[in-house]
Amino acid sequence: NQKIRPGTTYVLNSATAIKGANLNFSNDGGKSYTERPMLDKKPAPASNYTNVRWIFTSSIAPKSQSTLSYEVRVR
Repeated sequence: NQKIRPGTTYVLNSATAIKGANLNFSNDGGKSYTERPMLDKKPAPASNYTNVRWIFTSSIAPKSQSTLSYEVRVR
């Protein structure tokens, strides 16, 4: 779970999706998560995203590595 820091805006579609993990986002400070946050029944703009979260659905092998990343723009 990563908080999108104040003064930055998430860059849409920049988070890495990896096999064995679900990628979700929050636009309410991490209270709820979904694949595509909504605002007034429309897709939320990137400026409303507050958190990025990966939930691993399978085990991670010992000594294995994965790189998870996302981009932000400084306002």
